[in-house]
Amino acid sequence: MKKPSLRISDSGVIFEVRVTPSAREEGVSLEEGVIRVRTRAPADKGKANKAVVQLLKEFFGPCEIVGGQRSRKKTVKTGKRDEDGFYACLEALGRGQTV
Repeated sequence: MKKPSLRISDSGVIFEVRVTPSAREEGVSLEEGVIRVRTRAPADKGKANKAVVQLLKEFFGPCEIVGGQRSRKKTVKTGKRDEDGFYACLEALGRGQTV
């Protein structure tokens, strides 16, 4: 499994995701080292961002978008401070499990 780049800070793990708004199906997956989030919500007035946070929350726990609010490439911070726990979530994504 190719791992995405991430940074560990005092407040959590910071990583990037690639978002597809207005997708046919919703889900979170790991593809070639990229965390992809697909949401049915349109990229309009923050609707897709809210949906992205909800989808990621189901998988990684509490999180927030800290960069790229108006871009498909977003920087996300999760409250997880445990790098191993974060990588365990990624391994599940790499095995094709989606939320």
